[in-house]
Formats: sequence, C-alpha cells, structure tokens
Amino acid sequence: MELRADFATRAVVAFDEGGFVGSPAGGVARFMLDRIGAEVARATSIVRFAPGATFSQHSHGGGEEFLVLEGVFSDAYGDFPAGSYVRNPVGSSHTPGSKGGCTIFVKLWQMNPEEQVATRLTADEVAAATAAGQALYEDARERVVVQELAQGQSLVLDWPWGGELLVLDGQLEPSGDPGASGDPGASGDPGASGDPGASGDPGASGNPGSRLGRWDWLRLPARGAALRVEARAKTRLWLKQRLDDRSGEAWALRGV
Repeated sequence: MELRADFATRAVVAFDEGGFVGSPAGGVARFMLDRIGAEVARATSIVRFAPGATFSQHSHGGGEEFLVLEGVFSDAYGDFPAGSYVRNPVGSSHTPGSKGGCTIFVKLWQMNPEEQVATRLTADEVAAATAAGQALYEDARERVVVQELAQGQSLVLDWPWGGELLVLDGQLEPSGDPGASGDPGASGDPGASGDPGASGDPGASGNPGSRLGRWDWLRLPARGAALRVEARAKTRLWLKQRLDDRSGEAWALRGV
C-alpha cells in the first residue's frame, strides 16, 4: 500500500471518526495518514484501542514514536495516560494494550537507527516541557515539541527540510503569507510550504485558509515556502521539524 507516499509534496488530512480501518488485532483500528508497505510499513497513523484490546508482542524494526491522545495506553514499561510521549528505538519490542481504551498518534519505521535510548515522558513531563518551551526530543535530525498558541497568535513554520503537525485541540488556520505574521517571536520554531491545498499528491486535501481542528494533520515537504498559521481559538499543537535532508528518509521502509 502507498498512501500519501510522495514526501516531496504537501499533505493535509482532516480527521474522520469514520475513517478507521481494522488491524490484525481485534479491537485495534487505524486511521491512516501516510503509509508505505503492507502490515509492516513506514506509517503515520491515529490508532484506537477498544477497552481491553491488546496487540500481540512484536518488535519495531524501524522504531516507534507515539503520543497518547486520549485514554491510557499500557505495556510492560508502564501505563501512559493522555499527554504521554514515547519513543521506542529500533529493535525494541512490547505487547501494547489498553484496559479502558485509548487513542494514540503513532509513527513507525521513521527513526534514526543510531537512536538507541528510549524516551518515555509522562503527561506531567510533557506539560512542563510545553510550558517551558522545551523540546520533547531533539537530535541533529529532528526536533519534536508540543506548543500552545493563544487565540489570535500566529506561528511561522519555516522548515527548510520540512516537517509535520497534528492539532491536539483548538483551531488553526493556515495562510500562504508568512510575512503577515503578527507575532514575530513565534517564527523559526517548527514548517515549510505554502498553500496546503496545492499538493500534487492525490491523497492530499485542504484549501488555503481552511481551518484545521482536533486531530487534523499537516505534512510539509522539504524546500518549500514558509507557512504562517494562526490560532482561531486556544490551540495546542504537536510539531516535528526536520533538521536535515536525511530525516525520516534514509532509513524509511519502502517496497514492503
């Protein structure tokens, strides 16, 4: 399967409760954002565990990164309530599940093989990093943050090597004019691209100025124009900024 697999183009996906598809594990469903491969895949997804659902033990040959969106995710490493952020390195394994049900935003087969230390941040640690303007994770290839914007606050996403964002809550309105930002202090932290609806990828969607709401996702290509976004309500974002041209590509699983 290939879904929004052209990473040289922009992609915008509006979250749709009806867009979940089943997985090999009963009670576990996926809303796919991008994907290259079959069951083992380079993938970005929103994954939902029904109450009591578990996935059989498996390893992550390309690593796993996830943010818990709602509920409590559990494995042998602990219980991770909404707001927790986890990076399991290449070669790690676990048996995930959820007693009460949960939803996570997850990325597979996109980690640097040299990253061999797990990152497991509690919801309180993520909240503290957000309040302090600190990254949840940063190395030479990428920077991951959660950022809060007040209503009317703008952010210029000027990411030469691209990146992506997920709206955790609130409303965000993209604009093709980065120079119109009313908040010069907000630029330079995690984006690249102009009109999010201009993508040549048939899997992309969205229009210039169309608002992004809860769990809507935007991926920006390398070498694109800067993008200005403005919060239309108090908004919280997960942002990943690529820091070099190898980020997420050199070790991407393809042709599976």
